[in-house]
Amino acid sequence: MKIVILYLVTVLIFFASDAIGLRLLIKPVFERHISHLFADPFRVVPAAIFYLGYVAGVLWFVSVPAMRANDPVSALLGGVALGLLGLRYL
Repeated sequence: MKIVILYLVTVLIFFASDAIGLRLLIKPVFERHISHLFADPFRVVPAAIFYLGYVAGVLWFVSVPAMRANDPVSALLGGVALGLLGLRYL
């Protein structure tokens, strides 16, 4: 049950912070430079699948190992590993 609550709280925090960041920071830059690449209309289902899967990855690599080990270093290493996976797309 703790993992379900952790998942739901993480989804809410991730979605809220990402919505703020996308709207205030990323959207103005993207509209200026690559607005012609935007999907029109916005596709909710692929975005929802990404968010739910990414949060599952955060729990798998960071939160659950840190809870089991009760060790903040394992959370840091898991977060670094997850971040390095994202570098592939840069």
